Amino acid sequence: MPENDIPLIEDIEIVYPPSPAPWGMIILGVCAFLVLVTLVVLAVILLRRRKRMIVTATMPQRQTLARLTEAFNKWQQLGYMVFMFEVTWIIRLYIADRFSISAPFRTADEIIEEVSTAGAINDQAKYGLQLLFERCDLIKFAAEPTIPDEVGKLYETAKDFVHNTAWRP
Repeated sequence: MPENDIPLIEDIEIVYPPSPAPWGMIILGVCAFLVLVTLVVLAVILLRRRKRMIVTATMPQRQTLARLTEAFNKWQQLGYMVFMFEVTWIIRLYIADRFSISAPFRTADEIIEEVSTAGAINDQAKYGLQLLFERCDLIKFAAEPTIPDEVGKLYETAKDFVHNTAWRP
């Protein structure tokens, strides 16, 4: 090097020409970004749909209360025996939907035992369910006579059971 510290052309090492743009990496980055955006959009859509399904699947009390009211309004036309069958069937379906127990295919004692051991209901609801099943079974299978006031009490007992065990968000 000369004395004034200015490099000469001969002293400059090999300079490489500018490299071409890394198109492969750019395209790969854009594709990865698009895939990521697509996955996020799909996840949001699925979570929204799942949330709607959970809400409708875990709130059977509305339908149950409507069916109980409908059965109670028609009990005088159909007779108390049919009403008892309707009420116990509606409650069995409610228990199946609410607690995921195959209640329609079990005896009343089996249902009460399974719901109790699972810790799904409190003592008040358990007592109401026992009372409802025992009285309805006596009327259905032992042909024990009933009075209109008792039909109303059993209807209220069924409604109270649904209210006490209803899913609350």
